[in-house]
Amino acid sequence: MSKTQWPSDQPANGVSVGGLICKNGKLYRTNSEKKNLCEWGLESAVVVSELSDSVSICRTDYPGTENMVIPTIVGPGSTAALTTVDQSTYYQWQGKGTSAQYYVNNAGVSQEKGCVWGEAGSGVGNWAPLNFGAGSVNGITYLSLIPNPNNKTPANFNVKIVATDGAVVNGECKYENGVYSGGENGCTVTVTKGQAKFVLYK
Repeated sequence: MSKTQWPSDQPANGVSVGGLICKNGKLYRTNSEKKNLCEWGLESAVVVSELSDSVSICRTDYPGTENMVIPTIVGPGSTAALTTVDQSTYYQWQGKGTSAQYYVNNAGVSQEKGCVWGEAGSGVGNWAPLNFGAGSVNGITYLSLIPNPNNKTPANFNVKIVATDGAVVNGECKYENGVYSGGENGCTVTVTKGQAKFVLYK
């Protein structure tokens, strides 16, 4: 799910502000166009684990603190939804659309240790080995595997983005033994029909 609350009047310095506002002991919405505080994203992506350990995937709180504190925990042999945002209706940064960004920890790192602002060289949180990106524009979903410039050490598992049954996914994107199929900048696929899956495997 994604937050729906952020003021349309954002700081000129580029810092994002999101959430509710407290006035006189009461909480008020900052985005009156949305009645709910959260909303489901597009059902364009899931994460499927073929691993024997859980993986903590930590979404950035954006707009807001920009800490990677929103957890998606994928247990051994399980499947979890990965929120994909519609960039035409989601938060705009300086007039530009934004996507959902995730820090992906090594298998075996707990939510408590992984979904935090990490210490330099710790390999967790913002020092996790790789990132996922998920956003949709004009009905086309873009799913990415992205290098984390803070961490050059390969993850202890591999990832590939592939189509689920009946889906249409264009392009190839995988991360295997620390190497991205699209080169050093990572890789992206587009989903024009159905749902894709991020498969975690050894």
